[in-house]
Amino acid sequence: MTFIKQLPENAGADEQEIFPDVFSLINPGQELKKPTDMFISAYTSKEVQYRSLLISTADENGTIFKLEPKTFEYYN
Repeated sequence: MTFIKQLPENAGADEQEIFPDVFSLINPGQELKKPTDMFISAYTSKEVQYRSLLISTADENGTIFKLEPKTFEYYN
């Protein structure tokens, strides 16, 4: 999963930071095998907003990763 961070406008119009494997960088020991789809989930329960980034895979177990969408941190 590649993440491209846009730098502030005063840094230059075309400047950006590229992280080619942000998932493994933030979650050492975890690996996305055969990722297929990504979905941002948002729901409210008892006036609390929950958000998740879900990534499905076509690996041998059909794994679905649940990430914190702002940090890409794996939590389920």
